[in-house]
Amino acid sequence: MPTGYTAQIMEKDFDLKKWLVEELPRNFGLLISLRDSGKLDEKQILKELEDDNVVEYHLKKMKKTKKDLASIKIKSDTLLKKEMDKINKSEVNRVKNYVKKNEKGKKKFNEIKEKLIKLKYGANEFVNKVLDFGISQIDQTADYDFKYVPELVQFIDVNKYREFLIKKATQDVIYHQEEYVKALDNRNERVEIYKQYIKFIKENLKEMK
Repeated sequence: MPTGYTAQIMEKDFDLKKWLVEELPRNFGLLISLRDSGKLDEKQILKELEDDNVVEYHLKKMKKTKKDLASIKIKSDTLLKKEMDKINKSEVNRVKNYVKKNEKGKKKFNEIKEKLIKLKYGANEFVNKVLDFGISQIDQTADYDFKYVPELVQFIDVNKYREFLIKKATQDVIYHQEEYVKALDNRNERVEIYKQYIKFIKENLKEMK
């Protein structure tokens, strides 16, 4: 039975070189992201590899975070105070909503647990095992989800707030710089491997004629 890769072998215009260069490599990590991209010729595959979205993403983020960092350093205390007050208010609402959602979830879990416990009366061994498992799952989730209380972060001093923003922006710049270099190296390696693969296939197929 033909696979998605072998179905075309029996076609009249089957081209072994194109099959080896454009189809089979897409099953491997090098081109796995292009596996479902439809028909792509050799040049289009190379272009897809060179136009790496991850490289572009980190390049854009790196430029933006550098710009943000510069902006934070020169921003007036008045503007920072407005931002700080807005964030403080938002943070209070976030914690309130989290606690409210937690209480709602805790109540529902307790109601279900009580029903499972009541079902255990008069039940046979297998039913009890299933119900006990259900209760243990409820307890496990409740212990993990409903005991956590989020910390309320509040900024009071504008200078401290500025220091916090500068530190965070600096970390973001460093992160995207490092990820950009990694993505660029990975992109270049993939392009080079594919080019070497193409060269090998073409040269060796030529010798077989």
